[in-house]
Amino acid sequence: MAAASANAGVAYRLAVAWRAVLAVGANYGLCALAATALARLLPLAGVSRVEAAVAGTLVAIIAMPVLPVFVFAARSAWKPTLVMAAGAALLWTGAWLAGVPA
Repeated sequence: MAAASANAGVAYRLAVAWRAVLAVGANYGLCALAATALARLLPLAGVSRVEAAVAGTLVAIIAMPVLPVFVFAARSAWKPTLVMAAGAALLWTGAWLAGVPA
């Protein structure tokens, strides 16, 4: 009986540690990627490059405190992991398709 509760404690601690990694590391990477993608994509829609960079930075500043709340509010650690991975893939694809700004 004690071994089962010890394993549950270890699993819980690992889940919290993974959420902390997501809330700090993946959050920073996702916000930086969002700023980069918007700075590259918005000029294609006719927005000036300066305004696109500011808009991308503002979106990243807004997302920075929201994502850790989402990470720790989810019932399991898998949902934020998958959502952040899908978001990163989408943003990276958009930034890559936009190419180097002229």
